[in-house]
Parts: sequence; C-alpha cells; structure tokens
Amino acid sequence: MNVQVRLAGYLEQGGIVYQLSDSEMHNARQHRWAEPLAQQLRRSLHAGLSEMAPPNGGQLTVQLSQFQGVRSLAGDRAIIRGVWQYNAGGAVTRTGQIDWQGPLTGDGYAGLVETLDQGWQDVAHRITAALHTDGS
Repeated sequence: MNVQVRLAGYLEQGGIVYQLSDSEMHNARQHRWAEPLAQQLRRSLHAGLSEMAPPNGGQLTVQLSQFQGVRSLAGDRAIIRGVWQYNAGGAVTRTGQIDWQGPLTGDGYAGLVETLDQGWQDVAHRITAALHTDGS
C-alpha cells in the first residue's frame, strides 16, 4: 500500500508545536523533529499498517490538521486530528476522521513526543480496523 501524509502548513516548520491558548501557538526552536514530520509519520504509519496486514495495493492519504501538544488548566494533552482517504482502482473506497487525544505521559517535550507516538500508533490501528471492517 502506498501511504502519503500531508500536514497543515504550521506543522511543516520543523519544530514541535505546542498550543498555549485558543489563539497562541508555539513552534519550538530548540525541540525539533529529527527529520521532516510528514516523512517520519508516513514511515511510521506504513510500518504500523504492514504489521496489521492492511489491504494490498491502493493509496492511503492522511491529511493532518493538528499534531501537537495543548496546554490546558485540566492538564496538558496531545491532539491528533485530520482525515484519511483510501483509494483503490482509481476510486475513493473508504474515508474516515482522525480525532485522537490523550494526557501527556511525562513532562516536557519528551512526554509530548511519547504521547504523540502512542496516539499515532492508535491512529494506525483504527485506520486498519476501518479498512478491514468495511470489507476491503
């Protein structure tokens, strides 16, 4: 299966993103992804899908609108939001929403990265389950 990951523009700047309020985003200068985020997420998603035996062939496209930490009085959390689309034989055969969030598993950026990784693995499981449930 071919996998593509597309990011909202503000996520492509290399730094880990932390939302400080409804109107303020912080793109870290010192805490950066080891490689371009879309490439890293694509490789991780492809590996996760391969382990779970998704349908052969086709094209999975994931468009992420959020992949970040969010500061909150109720406790900081990680959020992953977007949509996915699976095409086979030149036609869209499956679509779905991505709406994942979870409390940070540790402090600081290391805790955020660990939580986002766990969330991304969960997203891969959910996409694979949706592909199998829908009969492909």
